[in-house]
Amino acid sequence: MDVSYEFKRLDEITDHFSTPKDACQTYDAVIEFLKEASYLHNELVG
Repeated sequence: MDVSYEFKRLDEITDHFSTPKDACQTYDAVIEFLKEASYLHNELVG
C-alpha cells in the first residue's frame, strides 16, 4: 500500500508538520508522530 500521496498532502496541509502555538498536547503529539512516520516512509521508499 503506497501512502506517499497521503504524506505529501499532510505535509502541505500542516505547513510541513508545524503546529500552532496554542495547540493542545494531543494535537502536538499526533503531528509529531505523523512527521516521524512521513520521514521514515521517505527513507524507506525514497
